[in-house]
Amino acid sequence: FPAPAAASSAATRGYDGSALLQFMDLCSEVDLLRKFALLNYLAVTKVVKKHDKVSPLRLSTAFTEFASQQPFCTSNRLIDTFLQCQAIVADFVTLDTSDACLRPTAYRCSLCDRQL
Repeated sequence: FPAPAAASSAATRGYDGSALLQFMDLCSEVDLLRKFALLNYLAVTKVVKKHDKVSPLRLSTAFTEFASQQPFCTSNRLIDTFLQCQAIVADFVTLDTSDACLRPTAYRCSLCDRQL
């Protein structure tokens, strides 16, 4: 998020900008949480693959089936929240409603590459 521009745009419209900056920080935290969940999934996947290389007991298939049913893989709640935050910030930042919104038009899942 472009924090200085957002604060200056809000200031020109009579707002002090601190609430907007705090909200933008919250949006960033939501996105970091989403990325953290993905990073942990990838880390555990690597550990399971290394386990499978040295053990006769294979865990990859069971882990993949288990992980694919977990909320961090099946739920779009974090990305939906992040995109809603971006849209709210865009409403405050843009002065002209015809300007392009900060919200991406198509967001793709890093795990399965499907459009969210």
